[in-house]
Amino acid sequence: MQNLKLDFNESKFNPNSIEQHFVDLIEMYPLAFVFTDFNGRIIKCNTNFKNLFHENDIKEQNQNIFNYFVFEENKIEILEKISDTNNGLEFEVEMMKEDGNFFLAAVISKKTIINDEKYIYFVIYDIGEEKEKTEERERLLEELALSRAQIEEEAARYVQINNQLAESEAKLKEANATKDKFFSIIGHDLKNPLFVIQSMSEILETEFDEISSEERLEFIQAIRESSKNAYALLEDLLHWARCQSGRIDYNPEPIHLKQLVSKCINLLEAHAIKKEINLINAVDPTHILMADKFMIDTILRNLISNALKFTPEGGTVKVQSKIENEFIEISVEDTGIGLTENDRQKLFRIDVKNSEIGRSKEKGTGLGLILCKEFVEKHSGKIWVESEFEKGSKFKFTIPKLH
Repeated sequence: MQNLKLDFNESKFNPNSIEQHFVDLIEMYPLAFVFTDFNGRIIKCNTNFKNLFHENDIKEQNQNIFNYFVFEENKIEILEKISDTNNGLEFEVEMMKEDGNFFLAAVISKKTIINDEKYIYFVIYDIGEEKEKTEERERLLEELALSRAQIEEEAARYVQINNQLAESEAKLKEANATKDKFFSIIGHDLKNPLFVIQSMSEILETEFDEISSEERLEFIQAIRESSKNAYALLEDLLHWARCQSGRIDYNPEPIHLKQLVSKCINLLEAHAIKKEINLINAVDPTHILMADKFMIDTILRNLISNALKFTPEGGTVKVQSKIENEFIEISVEDTGIGLTENDRQKLFRIDVKNSEIGRSKEKGTGLGLILCKEFVEKHSGKIWVESEFEKGSKFKFTIPKLH
C-alpha cells in the first residue's frame, strides 16, 4: 500500500468551479453530505452536515473532515481504504461534534475524479440514537419474551390447578353420589324386605289361630324370600363399602371357569325352576382364568341373578365364554325384557338410581352392576351390555386368562 501524507494546508480544487446544480443536489440530500479533496479538506457541505455537527457558521475551506474523527488512527486507515478501492466504502466510526460530544456515525464514502484530481464525498448518519433505540427495543423484547414465558408458565400452572380442581370436583361428586346411593339403599331397598318380614311375622304371632295352614305357609315363604333378598342386598352393600374403602384384597389364582359357573347356577337353580327358566352353562371347559375367585363369583352371581330376575317364565339364561387375545370374554345372555338405549346409558353408574321392574315385579338397585364393574376393572378388564328392548340382553365382561 502506498504511503499517504495528509496535507491539510493546500487544496488545488477551486470551489467556485462547482456547478450550481451540483450544489443544489448536495443541499437537497436528506443526510449530512460533505465534499472534500483527497486530503479531507472540506470543499462543500450541506445544511444537514452543519446541523449534525452544530457547525452552522462552518468555514468550509478551513475545515478538514478528519478533524471530526475521534481517533487519529481512523483517519489514516479510512483514507488508505478509500484509495485502494474504486467502490464505495461503508464503515462505522466515532465522531465528535463541535460541542465535544461523541456519537457513533455510519459513513458512506467514495472517491471521485474531476479534472484529473481525486476528491472524496462522505455521507454521514448518526446511528448512536438509533442503536440506543434498537438496544432498548431488544431489551424490551427480551423482557416481553420473559414476561410471556412467565405468563405461559403461570397459565400452565393454573391449567394444572384447574385440572386438579376438576378432578377433585369429580371425585367429590362421585363421593356424594356414593353416599346418596348408600343411604338410598339403606333407607329404601333394605328397609322394604325388613318391613315385609316384620309385618308378616306380627300377623303370624297375633293371628296364628285365625289364619289357615295354607296362609301360614304363604307368609313363611314370603318371610323367607324377603330375608334372602335382604341378606343378599346387605352382602352386596358390605362388599361395596369394603371396595370403596380399599379393604378388599385382590388375590388372583387359576380358576376353572366352568366349575365356578356351575357352582353359581346350583345356588340360583331353585329360582330358575320356580320361573321355569332354562339355565344353561355353555362355558368352554378348557378355559382357565387368572383371577380373584371371590370377585369373579360375585360378578357371576349378580349377572345370572339379574338375568333370571328380568327373564319371563319359560325363557332361557345362558352363560358362555370365548378367548379374546390375552383375555377370556364371558357373557350372560337372557331372553328377558331387554333395555332401551336410554336405560343402557344408566347402567354401571353410581350417580343414577336404577329402579327397573322385571317381569315378576322384582326391583333392582343397580348396586350389583356397580360392584361388578369395580371388580372387573380390578382385573384390568371391561364390562358392557348388548341389548334391545323386548329382545333380551347380553352382559359381557373380560378377565385375564391363565398363561
